[in-house]
Amino acid sequence: MQTWSCISNICSIITLFLFIVYIIGVIWKIKTSKILSHDEFKKEINIQRNKEEIKKCNYLCLTNSQIKGEIISISSSNGIKAIKVYQTKIKKNGKIQKGKMIKKSKCLAPLKDFYIENYFSEGIPDIYIEMYRMDYLKVKFYVSFSGRNEKLEILNYKCKFTFLCFLYYFTL
Repeated sequence: MQTWSCISNICSIITLFLFIVYIIGVIWKIKTSKILSHDEFKKEINIQRNKEEIKKCNYLCLTNSQIKGEIISISSSNGIKAIKVYQTKIKKNGKIQKGKMIKKSKCLAPLKDFYIENYFSEGIPDIYIEMYRMDYLKVKFYVSFSGRNEKLEILNYKCKFTFLCFLYYFTL
């Protein structure tokens, strides 16, 4: 009788150890997988759609009516749960940080674009964006344009895995 009790305890300990190793493996897989590369950022100078069609979508205009700015679009294949757009400000020591919030938008369907029209200065980021994707991943970045090759630059792109994000990918 004691032999079966001993074997039962050993099997329970081995099962617990394997379960912990499984959870560590899934977390490692989530951290090292390519789930971070599903976002798209585009600069559209000669926009094909008319402005009325864009304004029906999620659209943010940061220019006055006399100056036409560049339009960038942000989309995610997973969908965007919420997006917050901030102005940037430069501190006295030269560091750039987020300033006051300009706009907050909620629930964009997968592959729907969020448009921002602005006259972007070259080199210095104008806006700071926080994006919460439908898979509960929190993404933060600055947006500016490069004067050298006239491309959209995403600076300090940071992804934060939330607890809900781990649960989301753990159940897949």
